[in-house]
Amino acid sequence: MYMQIDNIVNVDLYRYGLQFNAYWIAEYWISYRIATISLLCAPISMALSLIPYHVFSRENTVASRWSCIIFPLISSSFLAISLYYIMQIDHIVNVTLYQYGLQLSQEWTSKYLFITRSTLAMTEISFIVPFIMALITWKITRD
Repeated sequence: MYMQIDNIVNVDLYRYGLQFNAYWIAEYWISYRIATISLLCAPISMALSLIPYHVFSRENTVASRWSCIIFPLISSSFLAISLYYIMQIDHIVNVTLYQYGLQLSQEWTSKYLFITRSTLAMTEISFIVPFIMALITWKITRD
Protein backbone atom coordinates (compact mmCIF):
# COMPACT_ATOMS: atom_id res chain seq x y z
CA MET A 1 0.00 0.00 0.00
CA TYR A 2 2.84 2.40 0.88
CA MET A 3 4.37 2.04 -2.59
CA GLN A 4 1.16 3.44 -4.12
CA ILE A 5 1.99 6.83 -2.60
CA ASP A 6 5.01 7.00 -4.90
CA ASN A 7 2.85 6.09 -7.89
CA ILE A 8 0.41 8.88 -7.07
CA VAL A 9 3.18 11.48 -6.68
CA ASN A 10 5.26 10.43 -9.70
CA VAL A 11 2.43 9.61 -12.12
CA ASP A 12 -1.01 10.86 -11.13
CA LEU A 13 -0.18 14.34 -9.85
CA TYR A 14 1.41 15.41 -13.14
CA ARG A 15 -2.06 15.09 -14.68
CA TYR A 16 -3.24 17.74 -12.20
CA GLY A 17 -0.75 20.44 -13.13
CA LEU A 18 2.28 19.46 -11.07
CA GLN A 19 5.52 20.77 -12.55
CA PHE A 20 8.78 18.91 -12.04
CA ASN A 21 11.37 20.77 -9.97
CA ALA A 22 14.67 19.56 -8.53
CA TYR A 23 13.95 21.11 -5.12
CA TRP A 24 10.74 19.28 -4.27
CA ILE A 25 11.76 16.01 -5.95
CA ALA A 26 15.03 15.87 -3.97
CA GLU A 27 13.18 16.49 -0.71
CA TYR A 28 10.56 13.91 -1.67
CA TRP A 29 13.05 11.22 -2.71
CA ILE A 30 15.12 11.57 0.46
CA SER A 31 12.01 11.23 2.62
CA TYR A 32 10.62 8.38 0.54
CA ARG A 33 13.85 6.38 0.58
CA ILE A 34 14.43 6.80 4.31
CA ALA A 35 10.82 5.79 5.04
CA THR A 36 11.13 2.77 2.75
CA ILE A 37 14.41 1.61 4.29
CA SER A 38 13.01 2.06 7.79
CA LEU A 39 9.87 0.12 6.90
CA LEU A 40 12.04 -2.71 5.57
CA CYS A 41 14.40 -2.76 8.57
CA ALA A 42 11.62 -2.92 11.17
CA PRO A 43 10.40 -6.46 10.38
CA ILE A 44 13.99 -7.65 10.03
CA SER A 45 14.79 -6.46 13.55
CA MET A 46 11.55 -8.03 14.81
CA ALA A 47 12.52 -11.33 13.22
CA LEU A 48 15.97 -11.08 14.80
CA SER A 49 14.32 -10.51 18.17
CA LEU A 50 12.99 -14.07 18.07
CA ILE A 51 16.53 -15.43 18.42
CA PRO A 52 17.14 -13.89 21.88
CA TYR A 53 13.70 -15.12 23.01
CA HIS A 54 14.69 -18.65 22.06
CA VAL A 55 18.05 -18.28 23.82
CA PHE A 56 16.40 -16.74 26.89
CA SER A 57 13.97 -19.65 27.14
CA ARG A 58 16.93 -22.06 27.29
CA GLU A 59 19.36 -20.10 29.44
CA ASN A 60 18.34 -17.23 31.62
CA THR A 61 21.22 -14.76 31.16
CA VAL A 62 21.32 -11.01 31.51
CA ALA A 63 22.56 -10.59 27.93
CA SER A 64 19.71 -12.61 26.45
CA ARG A 65 17.21 -10.76 28.65
CA TRP A 66 18.40 -7.38 27.42
CA SER A 67 18.49 -8.64 23.84
CA CYS A 68 14.82 -9.57 24.19
CA ILE A 69 14.12 -5.97 25.21
CA ILE A 70 16.45 -4.11 22.84
CA PHE A 71 15.52 -5.78 19.52
CA PRO A 72 11.81 -4.88 19.74
CA LEU A 73 12.79 -1.33 20.74
CA ILE A 74 15.04 -1.14 17.67
CA SER A 75 12.08 -2.23 15.56
CA SER A 76 9.92 0.47 17.16
CA SER A 77 12.66 3.00 16.47
CA PHE A 78 12.72 2.10 12.77
CA LEU A 79 8.94 2.44 12.66
CA ALA A 80 9.11 5.83 14.41
CA ILE A 81 11.59 7.00 11.77
CA SER A 82 9.32 5.77 8.99
CA LEU A 83 6.32 7.53 10.59
CA TYR A 84 8.24 10.78 10.65
CA TYR A 85 9.27 10.54 7.00
CA ILE A 86 5.82 9.43 5.83
CA MET A 87 4.49 12.58 7.49
CA GLN A 88 7.24 14.55 5.71
CA ILE A 89 6.02 13.13 2.40
CA ASP A 90 2.48 14.08 3.37
CA HIS A 91 3.64 17.63 4.08
CA ILE A 92 5.40 17.81 0.71
CA VAL A 93 2.25 16.67 -1.10
CA ASN A 94 -0.21 18.79 0.89
CA VAL A 95 1.86 21.99 1.15
CA THR A 96 4.93 22.15 -1.09
CA LEU A 97 3.53 20.74 -4.35
CA TYR A 98 0.86 23.44 -4.61
CA GLN A 99 3.70 25.92 -5.14
CA TYR A 100 4.66 23.89 -8.23
CA GLY A 101 1.30 24.04 -10.02
CA LEU A 102 -0.56 21.13 -8.41
CA GLN A 103 -4.32 21.63 -8.57
CA LEU A 104 -6.57 20.29 -5.84
CA SER A 105 -8.91 17.58 -7.10
CA GLN A 106 -11.27 15.24 -5.30
CA GLU A 107 -10.08 12.36 -7.50
CA TRP A 108 -6.44 12.25 -6.47
CA THR A 109 -7.02 13.67 -2.98
CA SER A 110 -9.42 10.95 -1.87
CA LYS A 111 -7.17 8.18 -3.19
CA TYR A 112 -4.05 9.76 -1.72
CA LEU A 113 -5.61 10.43 1.70
CA PHE A 114 -6.99 6.91 1.98
CA ILE A 115 -3.62 5.33 1.18
CA THR A 116 -1.61 7.72 3.37
CA ARG A 117 -3.91 7.50 6.39
CA SER A 118 -4.12 3.71 6.11
CA THR A 119 -0.33 3.46 5.89
CA LEU A 120 0.09 5.74 8.90
CA ALA A 121 -2.46 3.76 10.93
CA MET A 122 -0.83 0.40 10.13
CA THR A 123 2.63 1.78 10.90
CA GLU A 124 1.43 3.25 14.21
CA ILE A 125 -0.05 -0.10 15.23
CA SER A 126 3.16 -1.82 14.15
CA PHE A 127 5.10 0.70 16.25
CA ILE A 128 3.06 -0.01 19.38
CA VAL A 129 3.25 -3.82 19.28
CA PRO A 130 7.05 -4.27 19.64
CA PHE A 131 7.16 -1.45 22.19
CA ILE A 132 4.56 -3.26 24.33
CA MET A 133 6.41 -6.52 23.74
CA ALA A 134 9.61 -4.98 25.12
CA LEU A 135 7.78 -3.57 28.13
CA ILE A 136 6.15 -6.90 28.93
CA THR A 137 9.47 -8.71 28.57
CA TRP A 138 11.16 -6.19 30.84
CA LYS A 139 8.42 -6.54 33.47
CA ILE A 140 8.30 -10.35 33.35
CA THR A 141 12.06 -10.89 33.43
CA ARG A 142 12.92 -8.42 36.19
CA ASP A 143 14.67 -10.00 39.14
